[in-house]
Formats: sequence, C-alpha cells, structure tokens
Amino acid sequence: MLILNSTLVDILFRKLNSNTQVSAGEINNLPIKLPQQDDEIRLVNLYKEIRRNIDDHIYINQIQDNIDDVIYRLYSISEDEKFILNNSDKYI
Repeated sequence: MLILNSTLVDILFRKLNSNTQVSAGEINNLPIKLPQQDDEIRLVNLYKEIRRNIDDHIYINQIQDNIDDVIYRLYSISEDEKFILNNSDKYI
C-alpha cells in the first residue's frame, strides 16, 4: 500500500492523468513490485511510525522521504532520475 502513496506513483498519476480521480483499472495496470523481506519490514515499520505520529507533519515528511528511498530502490531509480522526479514540474 505504501507504494501507492509514494512520491513515484503520485508523480506518475499527476503527469499521466488530467484529473485526480484514480480508477481501479489504472491501479491494476501499475507495475507493482513486491519488496524483498527486509524492505517489506522497513516499510511496515515506517507505516507504523506514521500511524503513531499522525499529527506531526514535519516528522511524517521525513518518514515519507524514507518510504520514497525504499520505493526508488525497489524500482531501480537512479540518483539522476530521483532528481528529475523530485523536480518534475521543471523537467516533465
């Protein structure tokens, strides 16, 4: 589930769709990769951190960065590609 809430998927949907509504068909067409066990455990722990600190928006942003790192690694996104994605309004 955290993959769907990652910056990578957010950017993908924002660039490919003309609206913010996401259909089940669009989700089913996503190339979802399953993380290795160590990354899965890390993602679960990050999710639990979000739940425990739901009102601390600054901390949640830090957790989001950690989630994104795991997702970028899962999809073999390079540092250059991360830079482009994080500045997608300028490049895409």
